[in-house]
Amino acid sequence: MAQTYLLASAQVITSTDRAPVLKLTANGPIAFSLQPPSSDAVATPNTLTVRLYGVLPGDVATAGALDPFVVVASAMEGGSQVTITVNTIVEGQRLTARTGTSVNVLEIVAVAQP
Repeated sequence: MAQTYLLASAQVITSTDRAPVLKLTANGPIAFSLQPPSSDAVATPNTLTVRLYGVLPGDVATAGALDPFVVVASAMEGGSQVTITVNTIVEGQRLTARTGTSVNVLEIVAVAQP
């Protein structure tokens, strides 16, 4: 039987020499895939949708101020997947996702548009 984990925290890491990073941490490993925009949505470079597998949103929706990011988490039917949609209010930025310093950390990074 597959184990389901919870997102335990969400925090924004800021620095004077690079763009802010949204760090999502779970109590177990985070497997994820980037999702294309839905056919009825307008694709915007400052929006990213990520599907998490075996990880539920936990208290991410009530994580408090995550400026300049806005996070919306929605559980999939059946409860074993969650979709996280992240927006940034910073113009000229494109969002991307990467594994953090360990397998239980997912980082959403704003990078300059080419």
